[in-house]
Amino acid sequence: MKKILLILAAVLLVSGAVWGQAAVPAPGLDTGFTSVRETLDFSAVKTVSTETRYGNGGFSSDIDDFIHPAYFNPQIGTFFFLGGFPSNGTNVQTSDFLTNNWAVSFGFAKSFNEGASYLGIYYGGSLVEGTAEGHTVTGSSDYTYSNLTWQNSLALLFGTSSFGIRLDLIFNNVNDEIHMVNGNVYEQEITSGASLALTFGTTILETTPLWITAGFVFPQTSITTDGDQDNNPTNTATGTIGAALGLIIGAEFSLSETSTLTCEVYAGGSLADTYVPLTGDTVTEGGSFGVAFDAIFTKTLTFGNATVKIMPGAYLEFDQNTNSDSSASETPKPTSKFNLAPRLDIGFRYTHEILSIYTGFGLELFNWNVYFQDKDSQWTFSGISWDGSKLSAGQNLYFGVTFEPIENLVFGMGLQTGLVINPRTMNMSGASTASLNIPTGSLTISYKF
Repeated sequence: MKKILLILAAVLLVSGAVWGQAAVPAPGLDTGFTSVRETLDFSAVKTVSTETRYGNGGFSSDIDDFIHPAYFNPQIGTFFFLGGFPSNGTNVQTSDFLTNNWAVSFGFAKSFNEGASYLGIYYGGSLVEGTAEGHTVTGSSDYTYSNLTWQNSLALLFGTSSFGIRLDLIFNNVNDEIHMVNGNVYEQEITSGASLALTFGTTILETTPLWITAGFVFPQTSITTDGDQDNNPTNTATGTIGAALGLIIGAEFSLSETSTLTCEVYAGGSLADTYVPLTGDTVTEGGSFGVAFDAIFTKTLTFGNATVKIMPGAYLEFDQNTNSDSSASETPKPTSKFNLAPRLDIGFRYTHEILSIYTGFGLELFNWNVYFQDKDSQWTFSGISWDGSKLSAGQNLYFGVTFEPIENLVFGMGLQTGLVINPRTMNMSGASTASLNIPTGSLTISYKF
């Protein structure tokens, strides 16, 4: 612990002279890492509400909560929505997480027996697309070929008045290519393995939502043989890569009527890749493990019709690559990474009768990475900067609006007006003619009764 504190002190002293600059890393130590939070992305629900997306994660609606096992409303009645595919809850730069933007995205929820039981369903995708062919080769062998791509994200929530259980199944661009001769597989490749997760959610201590997720990412698989479209295979080689598993625990603590603390812990990693050759010994290599802690304090301020969410937070992560290789003559040394990234997010909402406008921005206070391997180490440090993922592609503020023409019927969309505000340059400008553009894929429609 003292060593880490001394390193941090040295980093801060040096950064005073090179604020916003990064140390030049030694080759190799800072490569090959995947964040454990990215590895454990088990959520099949990719569409988020206009409130969450454009309000910088500070606001939510039934579109976000109806499928969450700790936040769903067992008294919702009947609810449904249609939406698009933003990549996550805060990044407004992209609106398409699947290959085809025309893929559907919808949700449905129903409470039964006056809230004693609950069912929520989310689906996003385009089912399957592919090609296939077959013919007879040299008059004796029957050759067939198929190439299917599955694009499906499905979440099912079963709830009661006191808890919820959710199942997530993701087939995101899972491609299965198969070559067969006389009904026998002689070559197959499955890319972008599917994932399966189970989440339990409830409320403890009367006011504290709690959720626990366990998930598994299936490996990408390849099968090769000594056969071809003329001959049946006799020997088979297999390879599996990219399998991962992990656990996520989260809770939201109510500190006062206007403040909360939300925490999530991630633990897990990727399994070693395995290759079984046509001849010779099985080879295993790679594998990683990581733990991360994310905390966000939210303070809500209300000024008449305006609401401001002030959300300081911090992300702390430790990852380790085993660098294992069963074929190596010497056992490789593992490589480790430590990351600390505090931040400040702001979300804003203004409501006037049936219309609400949302916007927000974020600041990365600093980002500190330390890498270790045996007796070697290096670090990188960057200082305060605007969080570009919370802004438009031109680094301008984006705005979202919700419109409720009749009770419980809500239209949400992203807006880019003739007014341009760039927080990086503190520049505000306007088009000569007022214009209104609706970015592709940001429209959501919901209704409950």
